Amino acid sequence: MAAPRSHPSKLPPQARRRSIADVQRQIDEAERSRAQWLRMVEVLDSAGRPCRRERSMLRLAEERLELLRRSQSILAVGEPEARQPDQR
Repeated sequence: MAAPRSHPSKLPPQARRRSIADVQRQIDEAERSRAQWLRMVEVLDSAGRPCRRERSMLRLAEERLELLRRSQSILAVGEPEARQPDQR
C-alpha cells in the first residue's frame, strides 16, 4: 500500500499557465454552447413549442461551465495575481 500524500502534486509554473489557458479556452467554448442552447430554448418557448431536450442540453452546458470555472479557480491558486495575460 502506498503512503498517502500530505500535499497534492503541484504543477510547475509553465505547465500551470498552459493548463489555465486550456481551461480558459474550454470555458469560452462552453459559454458559446450555453448561449446557443439558451437561444434555442427562448425561440422554442416564444413559439409555444416543447423544448424538453433543449432545456436538458442547456442544463448540461451550465453544469459543464460551472465545473470548468471551479477548475480554473483551483488552478489559479498560487498564481501571481498581478501577472499580465501576455507575460510568460
